[in-house]
Amino acid sequence: MNKNPTDSNAKKSNRLPVIIGAVVLLIIIIIVLAVCLNKCGGETNDPSGARSDGSITDDSGSAASAETPGAESGTETGTESETVSGTSSDDSPAHVHTFGDWTVLKEPDCLTPGARERVCSACGEKQTEELSPLGHEGHNNECIRCGKKALTADHIGFAPYPYGDGMWITSVHGLDDSDLLIPDVLDGQSVTCIAAQVFEENETIETVSLPDSVTQLGTFTFYLCPNLRMIRFGKNIGNQYTSITGYCPNIDYLVVPPENTLLHSDHNCVIETESKRLLYGCRNSIIPDDGSVLILEYTSFQDCTGLTSIVVPSPVTTIENCAFNSCESLVSIEISDSVTSIGEETFLFCKSLKNVRLPAHLKELNTELFEFCESLEEITIPDEVEEIYSGCFYGCTALKTVRLPESLKTIGNYAFQKCSSLESITLPSGLTHLGEAFKECSSLKSIVIPDGVEELFTGAFIDCTSLTDVKLPKDLIRVPRLLFSGCTSLTSVAITNGNEIEEYAFSGCTALKSVTIPASVKYIKQDIFENCTSLKSINYRGSAEDWTKIRISSSNDVLERLSIVYDYKE
Repeated sequence: MNKNPTDSNAKKSNRLPVIIGAVVLLIIIIIVLAVCLNKCGGETNDPSGARSDGSITDDSGSAASAETPGAESGTETGTESETVSGTSSDDSPAHVHTFGDWTVLKEPDCLTPGARERVCSACGEKQTEELSPLGHEGHNNECIRCGKKALTADHIGFAPYPYGDGMWITSVHGLDDSDLLIPDVLDGQSVTCIAAQVFEENETIETVSLPDSVTQLGTFTFYLCPNLRMIRFGKNIGNQYTSITGYCPNIDYLVVPPENTLLHSDHNCVIETESKRLLYGCRNSIIPDDGSVLILEYTSFQDCTGLTSIVVPSPVTTIENCAFNSCESLVSIEISDSVTSIGEETFLFCKSLKNVRLPAHLKELNTELFEFCESLEEITIPDEVEEIYSGCFYGCTALKTVRLPESLKTIGNYAFQKCSSLESITLPSGLTHLGEAFKECSSLKSIVIPDGVEELFTGAFIDCTSLTDVKLPKDLIRVPRLLFSGCTSLTSVAITNGNEIEEYAFSGCTALKSVTIPASVKYIKQDIFENCTSLKSINYRGSAEDWTKIRISSSNDVLERLSIVYDYKE
């Protein structure tokens, strides 16, 4: 039966509005999605914007840069043009926040932190920041803000300061108050100094406020104070280049009054203003990135056992010796590429350290840099490093992966000693100096020593009990004393060159079956094959006549029972 054309046209005309409506709806959806994707921010992790590390955050949870030194004082400082990038899900440029001035939400007092926030004028995102407590400001032995009374002479040992005017506190006893205000006057004279270790191992104190009269602190003044959480320095205290804390895991606040012209505090870092040296940090510190810090002072974070992670930002250039020594809870550290020097023992005894980002332009890894970092599993050495100094990774028992750069020339003595999880390592072709570096690496299975290395050092592979495969360099000058002593899995060694084999070079290599000795050898010292119970013969590249010319120590009785294969060629 023929269809009626009129009915067909009617059906088409009824579908047309539906199609147009669907297209319009699709366009609207696309426009809405585009607008959403171009808005700033990301997932909101914490409506308050606060992070556990105390850093500035916005409502999206994105960390912003550290602020100016005025931040801790609660002043309403800010920069209208300061920006922080948001997130974007496509290739279009991310929205850039434009923040206004800070607004104080809560003023800090002597013991309680405050808070402040600022708002992006473009999108309304907020950043919040904690303001450190102020500490007590003592005058005539009383806080001028809250009336807190200072310690009395009943709890203090003191004496005239022997190196200048005033009194110094030599001891404290019988403390029952956790919130201490140190007196500024004793026996009618100003208190100018607190001696070394005065508060050592004090479990009572939680907050300490130093009066403006104090200008000097002794070494480890607050050593081993497990409950100490705040130190307020005075207006006149100056350059303190000795560690005053140690093993105080709970310090959150280090406060310097803004009137101090020598020091200032910023995000719980104490900084020498003129030299831009960070003197002291704590577990709650954020190192400023505004140019106020260029150097991390010797022992600046030493024994900060509460510190778990930290970023060393640009433009810091130098980390001095022992800066993070014995930070036992430190898990991760990121060091910006502006840093060109890291001192000795910087991470010594950081036993929890797992994640390390080293700066790109280091030329050397210093002595005992990561010694006894027992949790460190892998490390990438920057491309410009030329030398790894002695003991650098000594005792890193979890270290499995080490990526060495082609720039590396020298590996010092004990550099990887006792790295008992290290199974393999690729030495760069440009290496020229290899010290006693891999002693007691009990998991190391194979090693290829580049031809550029002409000299090895005593005991470089002592007690590498898993070592089965070794390739020695072609221009080796000598086989040093105890080189492979105790390598109980080593089955064969081909000595490529050298004029002598020194004492006990292969002693205790109980699985050793094949040894190739070059014709260049002129002197074999005592007991080179002591306790090599599997060795039956020696492959010698010279003639029988050449062999008789070798000077052999009288204590090499084992050579008398071995068969010699002369003129050996592989």
